[in-house]
Amino acid sequence: MINSGYLPPDSPLKMAKEKGELIKNGNKIPVQAEVEQIELSGHADQTELIQLVETLKPKRTFLVHGEPEQAQALSEKISDITEVYIPEKRETIAM
Repeated sequence: MINSGYLPPDSPLKMAKEKGELIKNGNKIPVQAEVEQIELSGHADQTELIQLVETLKPKRTFLVHGEPEQAQALSEKISDITEVYIPEKRETIAM
């Protein structure tokens, strides 16, 4: 998993990165994925994001930030490179 944004101290992804586990409903869930933090401009434009996907060629990409219309537009441009998913707000995704 690659994160390019700020991870608040109490965020699930920060816990996964630092402790290798998540806590859901009081239960510890081991995280078997590597979690990496990369630095991008907080205002990376669509061209920069497309270039990142072209370089990394991830199997799946989850678009979880930004306006839904912009996420859909980016999805259409990278869907031939990676499987794209745009989750709903507060949606839980099994991986």
